[in-house]
Amino acid sequence: IGSATVLPRGGDAPAADGKYYYDVSSISLSGPASRILSVAPATDVVIRITAPSGSSGVSIGGNASIQVLAGATLEMYTNSDVAIAGRGIANANDPAAFQLWSTRPAGAAGSQSISVSGNGQLSAVVYAPNADVTMNGGGSSGNVYGAVVADTIRVTGGSDFHYDEALAAMSSGNPFGVSRWSELT
Repeated sequence: IGSATVLPRGGDAPAADGKYYYDVSSISLSGPASRILSVAPATDVVIRITAPSGSSGVSIGGNASIQVLAGATLEMYTNSDVAIAGRGIANANDPAAFQLWSTRPAGAAGSQSISVSGNGQLSAVVYAPNADVTMNGGGSSGNVYGAVVADTIRVTGGSDFHYDEALAAMSSGNPFGVSRWSELT
């Protein structure tokens, strides 16, 4: 996906579970604000990135973005690298509406990098226990909201991370509930 796209596409039918499934080699959006991947309101979309480990599977830059519109959800599965900058991911600050799942197996050769940089915004649940997550820059509006599980997490520059306590009540076995934390200031 490299240009303005709305999912689900006209004529696509949902699977038996009501979700729309797409296998794509990569998502690469950069440049003008018109380059938006949008998930239509009140739909559930699952994207499986098929780019190989060690390559760029998702790249958002410039004024481009991914938008998860009202009542929609987007689940993204990948073992490739993810770089979010530009206008990032817009989903009305509902982290449960965008879930990024790493499929990189433990002990696999190489590494997986997930980065949020510049003015990149990310409101999401990120489950990547075998990946390195970096949040840097922050710019004038770069923030991360939600929950992150990773092998390593690095926060530098002006980036801010905000855990969304509403995720503690998330369904599906509550994988992102926090039993305790120590707030750093």
